[in-house]
Amino acid sequence: MSWEKSGRFEQTDEFQQIYHRSLSVCDEQGTMIAQDRSLENDKDIAPYQFFRKGTREYVFPSQEVVLQSDISEVITPQEGYPGHPDTAGYGIRTEVQNFTYDEALVKGRLRVEYHDAGDKPELTVTYQENSELPREVTKTLEEIFK
Repeated sequence: MSWEKSGRFEQTDEFQQIYHRSLSVCDEQGTMIAQDRSLENDKDIAPYQFFRKGTREYVFPSQEVVLQSDISEVITPQEGYPGHPDTAGYGIRTEVQNFTYDEALVKGRLRVEYHDAGDKPELTVTYQENSELPREVTKTLEEIFK
């Protein structure tokens, strides 16, 4: 099962807000078990921060997790390269993490995918049909995707 929404470049800021709203309710009600995001800053193009791609996976209900791997990296530093002031204000970094969790405690799973590369932001939320999602998560997603 999934919900999908796409828009135009001019709506990137709005899409970033609903992306953050989706993540926020999932962070409050569940546990993130994986993320793979590429983030970019560009001082010349509003809204100045972009999620070229972003995927987070959650399990419900909340549980304790342990960081299994973290291969996050700064590809281009936001402050620019030494001796090249014209590169300041542009930055690219990745956030790639996986966590161990107790599968026996999982009653629901959800995956939030977002990207705004190119001219159209897209948000997709996928969950297993038999997933038991907290009411607050379902309510928020229904509001976002109505």
